[in-house]
Amino acid sequence: MKTVLEQRLKILDAERQAEIAKAGGDKEEEARVNARYGRRKSERELENEAAEIALKEKHLAEQSAEGAKRQAAADAAAGAQAAGAPGREEATAAEQRSAKLNEEIAKLQ
Repeated sequence: MKTVLEQRLKILDAERQAEIAKAGGDKEEEARVNARYGRRKSERELENEAAEIALKEKHLAEQSAEGAKRQAAADAAAGAQAAGAPGREEATAAEQRSAKLNEEIAKLQ
């Protein structure tokens, strides 16, 4: 965004310089041109800041949604564990017993 703003401001300045050259040394006209382009520059900068703020708000909303999703998953896991669902240790032990049983069955066949 910054480079886009910089390029827009450079274009705006080139236009300003062209109009000042057209003024042919008329100080009043140069002052009007400078004032007009000063306002345009300020408008461009404000537009850029508004776009940056909108982008940051979007990123914040995405991060908040991801955080809420992770919190919900953690809450669900805690609820399941509190309800008596096996934890990771029990699941690992069950997987190991299952693997041993499968080995014994393979030996018997």
